[in-house]
Amino acid sequence: MSRALRTLLSALLGASVVVGAVIVAPATATAPAPAPTVLVRSGTGSTGSTASAPGAVLVAGIPLLCDWNGDGRSTIGVYRPSDSTWHIRNSAGTGPVERSFRYGTPGQGLVPLCGDWNKDRIESPGLYRASDARWMLRNSVSAGAADVQLLFGLTGGRDRPLVGDWNGDGVDTVGVYRPSTRRWFLQDHLRAGSTITMLSTGAPAATDVLIVGDWDGDRRDTPGWVTPARQWQLRASNAATSTHRGFSWGARSDVPLVGDVNGDRRDEPVLRRPAAAAPAPIPSPAPVPSPAPSTAATLYVDPTSQAAFAAARLRAAGRTADAATIDVIAAQPQAFWIGDWQSTDQVAAQLRSLVAASGAASQTLVVATYAIPMRDCGGYSSGGLSDAAYRTWTAAVAEALRGSGAIVIVEPDALALLTSPACASVATSRPALLAETVRTLSSAGLRVYLDAGHSNWVSPERIAELLRASGVESARGFATNVSNTNATASEQAYAERVSALIGGKSYVIDVSRNGRGSTGEWCNPSGAAIGAAPRLVAEGRLDGLLWIKRPGESDGPCNGAPAAGQWWDAGALALVRNR
Repeated sequence: MSRALRTLLSALLGASVVVGAVIVAPATATAPAPAPTVLVRSGTGSTGSTASAPGAVLVAGIPLLCDWNGDGRSTIGVYRPSDSTWHIRNSAGTGPVERSFRYGTPGQGLVPLCGDWNKDRIESPGLYRASDARWMLRNSVSAGAADVQLLFGLTGGRDRPLVGDWNGDGVDTVGVYRPSTRRWFLQDHLRAGSTITMLSTGAPAATDVLIVGDWDGDRRDTPGWVTPARQWQLRASNAATSTHRGFSWGARSDVPLVGDVNGDRRDEPVLRRPAAAAPAPIPSPAPVPSPAPSTAATLYVDPTSQAAFAAARLRAAGRTADAATIDVIAAQPQAFWIGDWQSTDQVAAQLRSLVAASGAASQTLVVATYAIPMRDCGGYSSGGLSDAAYRTWTAAVAEALRGSGAIVIVEPDALALLTSPACASVATSRPALLAETVRTLSSAGLRVYLDAGHSNWVSPERIAELLRASGVESARGFATNVSNTNATASEQAYAERVSALIGGKSYVIDVSRNGRGSTGEWCNPSGAAIGAAPRLVAEGRLDGLLWIKRPGESDGPCNGAPAAGQWWDAGALALVRNR
């Protein structure tokens, strides 16, 4: 029987994690941490008993709980994103790492996984790349190339990955939870054309931790989740009519895990309880807007962009001319968009990886946040978190980027849309929430720019009023033309008028698709072209000409394009050829 994947993803990053009798120490620790308590629950009913044991210190990184040697017991392993190294223990207890090796490429925002991919009873490493939904699986617990590669799920980080033995055949396979449709997709075999089980059950929030386990020893894994309030929700089976097992166990400060730590051929819920509460944080002083980024700095080019993978795919298919055309987009620095299509902790993990990669390259990272409650107010990109979840999400983003000097574009369209009746329900609450967001991000030393629509949308006077209500005084400035195609000269004239109304604030302009100026369309406009190469500048109040929208990624299902955020070969090729 294959033991279930225990990928403990980003909820465990930056904090000590206990698995069985092992604790993973936080990266910031400079001395041994006090021993926490490990709690193991004997069952998944409402009255399950709890056993406890002390923990021990191990290395920092993303922990996974797996059967690394086939002995039937889950033990700790840690994946360190900064150098793509794995650190494994084959036994429980307080001893040191027993095996270390490198598998993966740093800076790609990879999600570590483990599973029994070949029915040898050993759970070995795997990696999931959210940008192109690629799974890369090893059949041994060692360095080397992927033995199995497949594409499964939506690209662009819109699915949350899972691994488990869904049908009880002894082989772990892949699955995803899709927040946009609130559905789970579980693939029966690691090959194209496999049966896919689709479940419409439950709706985990972005702040919930997804878990997988064989709760009753029937050899079949089922998905579940744990809320921040430590409400556990587990499926009894993968049948469409399956019931849920729900129970409350643990405090908010506890870290939820899952594993067969007892070797009894069924998985147990596990909690890590800190030895002592952390001291209360010292209140931050009022944020001071960060200075302009140095014009000598270069912007970070993401080697894992959808454009980069599209070019590689076309080249492998023999379409070398098309691949060279897409290379023009892939070679340019572009904003990295984050939102509610991943959990809060997955976003934080990706950002930490990007900070490490951009820092190693001495380049400036650009990030666009896109998770505001009632995002797009019912449009093609509708979604977003609740107010409370959004505050938690923003704090995690700020912490992950802290000290990096990253440029952060805050919530494209969120302010300008408040002039639409479709957004009436958030017209009062959104500016205050954005003001909180700006303060949180600015206090982390980030260069924050509130989105301010564009010159053909809202008047300078009205957008200035909204910017002031949304805390622009605590930001570096504002952004215009995001995902739009207005000519740079028109946008600069508009931005100058807005700036004059809000105390001379600086601004950046999105020039990613404005090479031919506006055609009057906003959704995948026909005839549009990529704009000037992105760069930082020092021209009065203008801080930079950026590619915030990623050319080639759809605005929505219009003009023959796929859903919002998905890659579109034809559209990308046209944008370059229309220059």
